[in-house]
Amino acid sequence: MGRVSNARLPHLEGGRFLCASWVLCGRYLPDANAGIWLIGKYRLNAAADVFVVLSGFAMYWTSADQQLGTASQLGRFFLRRFGRVLLGVWLSTAWSLAIDALERQQVGDGWQVLRCSLLMEGW
Repeated sequence: MGRVSNARLPHLEGGRFLCASWVLCGRYLPDANAGIWLIGKYRLNAAADVFVVLSGFAMYWTSADQQLGTASQLGRFFLRRFGRVLLGVWLSTAWSLAIDALERQQVGDGWQVLRCSLLMEGW
C-alpha cells in the first residue's frame, strides 16, 4: 500500500499550534490580560502532553518509510531527532530564564534547570 509520507497534515499542524499557543499564553500572559486563556493557565501540562503526542505522530508519519536496519542508521535517526528536540528545549529554556531574570522571578535551583535542560525532569 503506497502512501506519501511527506504529505502535509494541516489539521495536525493546527492542533500543535493551538497547544503551543496555550502553553505560551499560560506562561507569559499576565492574569489581568489573560481573558479566556485564564481557564487553562494552570493546566499547561495537558496542552504539552497533547503537543508531544501529536509531534510523535508527525515524526512517525514522516519517517515510517525509512529503512533503519543497521545500528548506524538507527543511531543517525535518533541523533537527528534528539538534536532537533534538544536545540528547541535549550533555546526555550534560555528564553524563559532570560525573561524570568528580567522580571526578577525565582526559577528554581541550578540542578532543576540542568535536569530540565537534559530532559530528565519537567518544569
